[in-house]
Amino acid sequence: MNIKNTNKRRFSLTIISIFTIISFIGVSVHSVFAVTPATYLDTLSDTLSTIKDSTIANHTIQFITPSGVAVNETITLTFDAGFNLGTSAVANYDLAVSAGGTCSAFSDEIVAAVPSATDWGVVKALQVITFTAPSAGTPVTAGRCVQIEIGSNAQSGGGGAMQITNPTAGNAAIAIAGTMADTGGITVIILADDQVLITSVVDQIIAFSISDNTIGFGSLDYSADRYATGNLAGAAIEPTNAHDLQANTNATSGYTITVLGTTLESSVGDTITAISGGPVALSFGSEQFGIRVDETGGAGAPVAPYDGAAGNFGFSTTPTVPTEFASASGPTANTTYDVNYAANITPLTEAGNYDATLTYVATANF
Repeated sequence: MNIKNTNKRRFSLTIISIFTIISFIGVSVHSVFAVTPATYLDTLSDTLSTIKDSTIANHTIQFITPSGVAVNETITLTFDAGFNLGTSAVANYDLAVSAGGTCSAFSDEIVAAVPSATDWGVVKALQVITFTAPSAGTPVTAGRCVQIEIGSNAQSGGGGAMQITNPTAGNAAIAIAGTMADTGGITVIILADDQVLITSVVDQIIAFSISDNTIGFGSLDYSADRYATGNLAGAAIEPTNAHDLQANTNATSGYTITVLGTTLESSVGDTITAISGGPVALSFGSEQFGIRVDETGGAGAPVAPYDGAAGNFGFSTTPTVPTEFASASGPTANTTYDVNYAANITPLTEAGNYDATLTYVATANF
């Protein structure tokens, strides 16, 4: 009786052991027949022309597909609900494939509304943009990079227009899938404002100088032209600039130099007649007083009647109304004005000491 009971116990243990082995085998078989995971896209990016919220932006999407894209397979781009894809036009889309295994050296593909043996098709429905590969050839070789441009940056098939409006600030996603073997996704950051305002000030500049404030003719002679000099002695040969004026500015509209004053006048009121207008040639033996200017450097220049050639002088100012002497129309480096003064008299010109005071003013036109 005891022996039988012992056999029963042994038999029971044997059954349990067999069940355990079967269970272990079952697990192993289940693992062998598990579904292989999908292949994921690599080197994914989406470069936006702006990441400011609620603002229209271009998209440049890139990714490397380990498996490639076969004929008639699709690539889908699914944008988060916050994006507004707007109206669709084929010209808004470009698709290009790299020549090698990096996202560079792209060759544009033909994108059309309907796919063909050579053309990629593109269609938008709600938040999804679908590209369908051509029905011939090898649309995308395994390991190549695909670039998709959406917006005004899409130029290979015509002028695209910016079409996708960004969502509100925060993270947003674009899922990439389709009937191709690889899948992936891209997260972009949207800001309330992506611009930085940088302020600065460029100080206004106007520089003006007169090299000598006292010049003279010396003794005038009705038998020869006479020119003023800085040493007050005068000279009989031109060009001999009596002094220089120099001006420069960064004013948008340049500067204007004016002159105000009278002709040579004696202490008792006698005058040497100024040249009227001009420029005209000097003629000794007649009363003349005038100015002529040569300029160098910068963009400034004298104006009539002071812009005559050598031997030609003019005078147009009055004691009360300043007239334009020289000017520059925009910002300019330093211009040097070599100012020449000439005076002639007749045998009947009244004797005496003659003076003239001229006032030069430079005005910047900011």
